[in-house]
Amino acid sequence: MKSAIDAINLSSELVSKWLGSCMFDSVKDEQVMYDIVNFLNEHDNSKVHNRHLSAEKSSSVGLKISMMEDDDVLQ
Repeated sequence: MKSAIDAINLSSELVSKWLGSCMFDSVKDEQVMYDIVNFLNEHDNSKVHNRHLSAEKSSSVGLKISMMEDDDVLQ
């Protein structure tokens, strides 16, 4: 049980750090990042570790999603 709790805590810390350095302003967007981390860590939202989250769902929880299909150069 302790290992599972430690894994959840570590993932919260790492995801917050990555979101704050790559997608959001870690100070200005602190609440958005907190909400995203809590959503991703909540077992009831996915049921299993490897569950796919659609772009629409990911966007709805606050992640900044760019669709590759909308960018001819990237695609």
